[in-house]
Order: sequence, then C-alpha cells, then structure tokens
Amino acid sequence: MSATELARRLAITAQSLGMWAKRPGAPVRVDGRRVWCRDGEFQRWREQELSRQAVDAATRGMREQLDALQGGDPMIRKLRADARKAEIEVELLERSAVRLEEASAVAEKLCTDLRAVLVPFPRTAAPKLLGAKTVVELEQRLHREVVRLMEILAAPGLGESDDGHGAAAA
Repeated sequence: MSATELARRLAITAQSLGMWAKRPGAPVRVDGRRVWCRDGEFQRWREQELSRQAVDAATRGMREQLDALQGGDPMIRKLRADARKAEIEVELLERSAVRLEEASAVAEKLCTDLRAVLVPFPRTAAPKLLGAKTVVELEQRLHREVVRLMEILAAPGLGESDDGHGAAAA
C-alpha cells in the first residue's frame, strides 16, 4: 500500500507518515521517491512505537518527580551522602581520640609518682642492707626491698590524677 493511502487510512498527514517511515525499524520499502508500507505490519509497529514513547515519557516524569523528592541529581545526592559519611567518621575519630594535653598530663603525673617512690629507695633500703655479712644475705635483703618497692608501684592509685583517670587513659 502506498504511503499516501496508508496516511489517509490512519488519519494522519502524508508528511507525518513520511516522518514515521524514516525511523529505524519501520516496516517500509522505498522505491526511489515512493514509500510502500505493509498496512497491518506498519500499524502494529507504529502502535508499539507510540506505546514505547508513552512509557519513556512516563518513566522520565516519574524519575523527575523522584529526583525532586530526593533532592535532585543522583550524583549530587551521592556526593552529599559521601560528605555526611565523612563527617560522621571524623566525629567518631574525635570522640575516640585522646587530646595530647590530657595524655601529657597523665604521663607527667605517672612519672612524678614513680620518681617520688624511686628517689627515696636507696635511703630507705640502705640501713637494712648494711648489716649483711655475706653477698647472699645482701641479695636476700635487697630482694625483699625490691619486692616491697614493686608492691608500692603496683598499688592502685599510682599515676592517677585527681579526676580518677590513670595511665590507662593515655
């Protein structure tokens, strides 16, 4: 059937049918300047194309509505989500980090307490070591004094500041 006859049958202009016939996949045969269409096949193909266009338009409309609801362009939404995730990670790191001043204060307190225990050790241990007659006896007495010193160092409260945070907080 000629394009002119088919256009009349479909109630569209010959120019419109010519535009449809130029589309890829259109079931037409071109002889020079004349276009020949297979009536039933062309009508089915045109209906499928119209349906596809309607679906594409509806999908595009829904996508635009979804983008408007979700804040626009998907790339921008992803960038915003990545930025928010980075902010959360920084916040978690800041919460778990110990400030240098706090760690320094704890370490200083621990060293001061340790020094306060170790500095007088020779003065307090010397009188107990003087009466030893043999090296073995001297070692035994020295060992007892070292054990006593270690108990003092291991006692709770060594290195703890006034707020109750000890060396473990460092």
